[in-house]
Amino acid sequence: MQACLRFRLNREWYALPIQSVIEVVSLVAITPLPETLPHVLGAITVRGQTVTVMDLRLLLNQTPSPLKLTTPLIILSPESGVPLAALVDEVDNVVALPVDLDVPANTSQLIAGITRYHETVLLVLNVEALAAH
Repeated sequence: MQACLRFRLNREWYALPIQSVIEVVSLVAITPLPETLPHVLGAITVRGQTVTVMDLRLLLNQTPSPLKLTTPLIILSPESGVPLAALVDEVDNVVALPVDLDVPANTSQLIAGITRYHETVLLVLNVEALAAH
């Protein structure tokens, strides 16, 4: 079993391996960055470090939602060592998932695997692929 942080984007449930999660914070002022991709919202400062913020809804071709002060940001630490923040709709909790995930052949490189948690399908995201976008 592997520990993953479960979160929601619109009506879909996703997960990220907990070893890549630094912390979850509420939305703070985002400084826009010029000439970035549409899913890159800008940058924030977390504990004295500049962190790029990406909206996972836009990256995963979902409908964007209005930002609120309660919107969670998941601060991630990919193997590259450059932290990033993922804007999501709701953070649920840490769940235990099977190490061997189902990965369909036509899956996006952003998806590390697919599994079930209770009665819901969970898409486990690839943190390194997120960092490369």
